Amino acid sequence: MKNLLYLLFLAFFAISCGTTYKANNLPSKQILFGEGGGFSGNVKEYVLLENGQMFTRTTFAGEATELPKVKKKTAESYFLKLEGLKEIEYIKPGNMYEYVQYQVDSTTNYRVVWKNGDENAPEDVKMYFEELKTLVKPPKK
Repeated sequence: MKNLLYLLFLAFFAISCGTTYKANNLPSKQILFGEGGGFSGNVKEYVLLENGQMFTRTTFAGEATELPKVKKKTAESYFLKLEGLKEIEYIKPGNMYEYVQYQVDSTTNYRVVWKNGDENAPEDVKMYFEELKTLVKPPKK
């Protein structure tokens, strides 16, 4: 009986912990957002996963760096919010631009891009982008 309880506890613990990803092995389902362009052409991108893990990478830095995790429910809410925005089409980058992208299986399923200060860019997407940026915390040292 004790062995059965022990096994049940281990199974529950394994399920509740969920999967943790490394920067070089991210899952296929991601929300990507960031900004780039200008003279250097550098892009600073953030990656949000459904489990709450976040990463950042730049064009010139190479591999992604893990950022502090957000709550899984918070991450899931952003994936749900994005479902409501996926009908909006807007691809008008400028020299400096911002973007939100949804990706599954290494293919872009949704992308909105707008130049900085674009008054015609969809307000809902710009607000969503600003909300996503509030999730970004500096990496732990």
